[in-house]
Amino acid sequence: SSGINAEYGIVSASDKIALRNSIGYQGALLSTLLSSSIRFTDIYVSRSFDKDALQRGLVDRVRSCIPDPPPRIHQVKWKPGRMADMTCVYGFAWSLSPQNPLPVEIIRTDLGRAILTECIQDEDPRSDGTLDIEAESAVPSRYSSYEYYQEFCKVQNLLERPVSLFRVTKISAYNYQKEKQSVKDFYHSAGMGTWPNRIDKLNF
Repeated sequence: SSGINAEYGIVSASDKIALRNSIGYQGALLSTLLSSSIRFTDIYVSRSFDKDALQRGLVDRVRSCIPDPPPRIHQVKWKPGRMADMTCVYGFAWSLSPQNPLPVEIIRTDLGRAILTECIQDEDPRSDGTLDIEAESAVPSRYSSYEYYQEFCKVQNLLERPVSLFRVTKISAYNYQKEKQSVKDFYHSAGMGTWPNRIDKLNF
């Protein structure tokens, strides 16, 4: 079932992934530079799940919006460990690039900021009475919207194309925004709820 609440407009992770399976993972900015969308051919899940339910949630319910071939869903299997089914406050982002000497970045998901490896604490940093050294030393992620936009501007300059504000550039990606809205309209017409309108306050 959809994670969208028709009254409050709450969007679940499966709703967002289903949307990206439909319109691509490139986002508005990159869509202004690419001739086609970036799509996943395969999705790998690293813990136990109901494959039929996940297939419905990520693909089947928006199948008419997803170009062929749709992504295939797989489970990554490993020897069960003590931490296998426990939630974690850390997220990881990585990118292999000659310009990126440190390809892996550790992110505190409750902060939305990157932390330094030497500041990682042994105990849960959210525990009462624990000095949260990680939060004190956290820095903006190089994968944040701001840093991403700075790199996008460099490409625009190399192509000798005009640079606009982040919000203006996103809106100007007409074809991408039109396709995105059509999928949201499909959610609504199919009775899966109303996708909330996000007010973008990023003005850089």
